[in-house]
Amino acid sequence: MTVITIALVGLDWGSSQLRAYAFDANGRVVAKRNSAAGAMKLQSPQAFREALYELVDQDAQWCRAPRIACGMVGARGAWVEAGYCAVGADVAQIAEHLSVIEFSDVPPLWVVPGIASLAPDVMRGEETQLLGAGITDGVVVLPGTHSKWAVISGGTIASFTTYFTGEMNALIRTQSTVGRVLSQNAQINDAALDRGIAMARSQMSWLTTLFSFRARAVAQGADAQLLSNEFSAWLIATELLHALPETRMYREIFIVGSEQLSDWYAAIAQRLDVPAHKLDSDQCVTAGLWRLALAKALV
Repeated sequence: MTVITIALVGLDWGSSQLRAYAFDANGRVVAKRNSAAGAMKLQSPQAFREALYELVDQDAQWCRAPRIACGMVGARGAWVEAGYCAVGADVAQIAEHLSVIEFSDVPPLWVVPGIASLAPDVMRGEETQLLGAGITDGVVVLPGTHSKWAVISGGTIASFTTYFTGEMNALIRTQSTVGRVLSQNAQINDAALDRGIAMARSQMSWLTTLFSFRARAVAQGADAQLLSNEFSAWLIATELLHALPETRMYREIFIVGSEQLSDWYAAIAQRLDVPAHKLDSDQCVTAGLWRLALAKALV
């Protein structure tokens, strides 16, 4: 049996999931583990400790390595409030502001701070993906529950804007009368993209457009799958049509997100004549965690 020497354990501790990555001394990910113990599901420090033990610390190889975590584990009301660095902070400055959770039996857990702007706006977890994206100058889009558009200048986060797109999608689909006429899933197709972009470009209030999906179902018998496809296209196109002019000095975007969401954003961006390049989300977060660990001299 091959024995893996683990130099670092990196944790991407989000709201709904916990992902653990084992790195070798060269920064390569040699093993990965997943847990459903997301930060928003854990109600006490003991619950966080138990989740970490179950995924990492009960393994004799994993528990001896230094560990670093990004994401909602550092949010207010989670395990430790890791605070925020200001936009423009470089990797060394972010590493300098890591929070620490000490243990008696295993190495401490270092927690990455988020980034805050004067807007005000905040991000937590995405800063690590941005550090690992390898973009020196450009626009990086991170679609998700709260979509982020970050302008990278000189390798640092110069500015960013958050869009409520993902959470709005979830709320409308699960908690509204509009959601009742939409199928559960949305599928990308040319007709849906064209219709969604056209609706987003119209002068109609988005609140009126939103209700039109229900009206088309009850008055015209529109198909639930068709409406669902067009709804997703409209919601994302609304975001892009606002965000793209704000970042117009850049002629392309880089997308870091799940495969499904990245496909949607790339398809709509390309229809708006903006080249879109998809980056692997896992690779970005692990590269960012490794950079921060190096800057903190954990490895």
